[in-house]
Amino acid sequence: MHLPGQPFPAVALVRRAHAVHAMLPMHRRVTLAVGLAASTCLALGAPSCRRAEPVRTNAPARAVDRSPSIVVAADDLAARLATVLVLDVRGATEYARAHVAGAVHLPVSETFDANDGRRDRLAPHDAIRRALSRAGVDRREPVVVYDDGALRDAARVFWVIELCGHESVAVLDGGFVQWRAKGLPVATTASISARSDFAATFDARRFALESDVLAALRDDSGVVVDVRTQDEFVGFTPSFGRAGHVAGARHLDSASLVERRGGLLRLASPDGLARATADLPPARRAIVYANTGADAALAFLALRVLGREVALYDGAWKEWAADPRRPIETGFDLAAPR
Repeated sequence: MHLPGQPFPAVALVRRAHAVHAMLPMHRRVTLAVGLAASTCLALGAPSCRRAEPVRTNAPARAVDRSPSIVVAADDLAARLATVLVLDVRGATEYARAHVAGAVHLPVSETFDANDGRRDRLAPHDAIRRALSRAGVDRREPVVVYDDGALRDAARVFWVIELCGHESVAVLDGGFVQWRAKGLPVATTASISARSDFAATFDARRFALESDVLAALRDDSGVVVDVRTQDEFVGFTPSFGRAGHVAGARHLDSASLVERRGGLLRLASPDGLARATADLPPARRAIVYANTGADAALAFLALRVLGREVALYDGAWKEWAADPRRPIETGFDLAAPR
């Protein structure tokens, strides 16, 4: 078994031991105001894995905030800007127009495999490691990720960073839309962080292959969760040429995991998330999937907020439906009460 593209090193060993490598020393982070051209250069930087020399500065080293919160309110982040690394995962144009003051640009596109025909699968290990290193991600410094407020892209990057072994990652609730609505500090010049040498340690708990899905269905070791629309799950709306869902999967519509508050899209409250996921067996590992891996990231985030053990099937319905040997069924989730 292996990941799409270049495999993570020692995946089999990690699956057996879930070992966590020792964290490397963290460099002091710096912020440099530069033009848009420099921001673009950063995003397309040379794929060197070596540690870059940090820009010299008289600014004090950033204190470390080890808050375990997975979803962070805008006001709370504003009070912690000096203690966390903030990543803006929107496109280059949006980032250049305005971003959270001090936020480093890490476009979500860098988490996808550009050499894969699907262009929706996880990028190879080394490409992910280089992208996180360029952004200055370090295991010992908390990271807060945000997008335009839709939560989809921020949840995707949240999953990727957790998958790579970072244990303190959060998402800005409401994204940049909420930040601006509150009149909090923004900038229009790029913030550059001293490169780290991020050692990505594959966390097999967060990733599911087709074989993991089959095993969960066979031995009841986990619950497979389809987070697409009900019409897609039941089979009224075919996707990728086939109608229905993974045989034995439960249904959880991703739309039930968000709500509008103050006119803005927000992740549902913990009580709301608990109600939406009440039909899922609490003691079993959840494996979430959608039409693509990126579409399932919001459900991954929501279940992590609830403290659930959860993995994301990156191959998704797109992979499953492409093979006629894989079991598919139509109709409602009869295992769940209605």
